[in-house]
Amino acid sequence: MSENEKGQGKIIMYQILQAELEELKRHALLVENRLLDIETTEHALNEVGRFKKDNETLVPLGSGCYAHGSILGSGVLLDIGAGLMVTKNINSAKSFLEDRKEEIEEARKKIHLQMNEVVKNINKIIPEIEKIVRESQKRG
Repeated sequence: MSENEKGQGKIIMYQILQAELEELKRHALLVENRLLDIETTEHALNEVGRFKKDNETLVPLGSGCYAHGSILGSGVLLDIGAGLMVTKNINSAKSFLEDRKEEIEEARKKIHLQMNEVVKNINKIIPEIEKIVRESQKRG
């Protein structure tokens, strides 16, 4: 394999690693948003837990829109995946969210480890590419 082919291979590898790093960053952002969503929900559950039955409240509809509503019972509906919803009391819902939060935090740790590995590989390949470029410039 010629020096030129080696150089091209290193550049392609660098581009692949950069793309992988960008994808990991996007995934990390999604995970961070999911954790923020869970923390917001935990806060909301704490607030709902203080209400009495038939207390009037504002129900968030999204994008800063709210509707007037009232709490009809002591349970909340939880989306457990695959379009399935179950009714849980406030404490069970908090426990469920805490378990979910732990799973997502574990995924976040794995993503950061992967990101560190990719950055390590990028940092390893950069000097190799720079060396090939310098040698190529010397040859003319």
